Amino acid sequence: MNNIEGKFPLPYCLKCQKKIESNELLIQHFRLVHGINIDSEKELKMFRHLLVRDSSLKSKWLSWYNLVKAGLSIQEAFKCVHTKKYQRLRLVFLSVPDNASIPDLIEVLVEKRGFKREAAVKLLGALDLTSIESINAVQDKLLKAFSYKNNELEHYTVRGFSRVEGKEKIKELCTSADSILEKRNSDIKYDEWYRSTRVPGGIAGSLSNRKRSIFESKLIEILESLGYVSTSYITPVFSSDRKFFLHDAYVENCIIEYNGGYWHRDFLKFKKFLKEDYLEEIKKAKFCIDYKRANRPNFILIWEGDFDNEIEAAQFVISCLYKKKNSTFFSSREIDLELYEEICKQQNKQEEVDKSFLKMAFEFSKHSKCVSKKVCALVVKNNRIISLGINGTPSGFPNCNEVFDPENFDRTEHHKWSLENECHAEISAIMQCARLGIAIETCTLYCTLKPCENCAKAIIQVGIKKVVYNEEYDLCGETDNLFDMAEIEMIKIDI
Repeated sequence: MNNIEGKFPLPYCLKCQKKIESNELLIQHFRLVHGINIDSEKELKMFRHLLVRDSSLKSKWLSWYNLVKAGLSIQEAFKCVHTKKYQRLRLVFLSVPDNASIPDLIEVLVEKRGFKREAAVKLLGALDLTSIESINAVQDKLLKAFSYKNNELEHYTVRGFSRVEGKEKIKELCTSADSILEKRNSDIKYDEWYRSTRVPGGIAGSLSNRKRSIFESKLIEILESLGYVSTSYITPVFSSDRKFFLHDAYVENCIIEYNGGYWHRDFLKFKKFLKEDYLEEIKKAKFCIDYKRANRPNFILIWEGDFDNEIEAAQFVISCLYKKKNSTFFSSREIDLELYEEICKQQNKQEEVDKSFLKMAFEFSKHSKCVSKKVCALVVKNNRIISLGINGTPSGFPNCNEVFDPENFDRTEHHKWSLENECHAEISAIMQCARLGIAIETCTLYCTLKPCENCAKAIIQVGIKKVVYNEEYDLCGETDNLFDMAEIEMIKIDI
């Protein structure tokens, strides 16, 4: 503020560009001419500070002067300067003039922000630029709308599109992402150019041609100069709204996920966002770590604002690489580690539940009469068993152990006979529900053996969303691909 005072010594009205005889007369001037009440000389200095800042704002339509006129107190406005409140709202309407009307603002949302006109009118139609309460209400709605990435369904629904239209647009993004990935894999020069100019932090980022930040580019450059090779890495996602996570970098079996200094869900910086929003980034890390159980990657989460420069960030990454044998998740924030541990505990509880049901399935499988594989499947809803199936022949038909010698049988011959005469445990459990009229949509199926592709088709058809199994099955065929296409979560658990 000292520099400002040197530029425009009191008493002086920056708005009218004229000198006033005394501070008392200046306070009176603001009240009578501008309709702004100032209670003390301290507030007078604060308000003058706000007026000087107005002269450097790129957007003039929502200046501090206008905000104070709308009812924002000078004390509160002074605090907002330092927390950068209203900054995002100004940037949204950067091109509109000081005297812009509501229709002008609506046009910006329609032409530059992808809103349907009806949605833009609904959002801004009630905006009153003379009321700070109205401005704040619209700001909250806009910030919420802009918090979604363009590979999230809500990005389109808040802009007035139907859910069906939103899903179609996301599919277009994913299709484009697939074609880009294919081209990168087939063309080395294109891949090098792509990596040097784009951020692969997600489908939205990579398809919008967003440039890497200087911080991120230098961070990758430092790591590569030290001999660490950075490559692309994709984690498939079980979601109709997104096909995969395309990560920022992958170094020595470590996924590196970079978030800029003002990431939209950083609730430590933006208090209006909830912990649950912030938690999504940690859940994403946990999902990506667990996706490949045989060779789990490590996950390093970097927040740009936590480091003074790129060298510090690079040193943090390298220290994580050295410690990767002792831990799977790293972050520059202690709260991330606490949230990750909390998620792990919740997952461990669910895993204990899954193990309990699998153990039950193993006990029931002992009643199977099959000489090759004794299999049991349980259909569970809300942690309650609603159906049970054991592999074997239909009721009244000869059992497998009556046709084959359990100690000496040909597996190929048995498999052929089994296809003709036996029902798999999964089919038996599903048919039992059909017989009794029990809906099993969204249920979980626990099976001692990985389902074959025919059982997988039946599981998809009845709407089961999660399959937990214990043993691999060498004749399962295309089960993995079928479940991937149907977005069914499949987990292997050892007991």
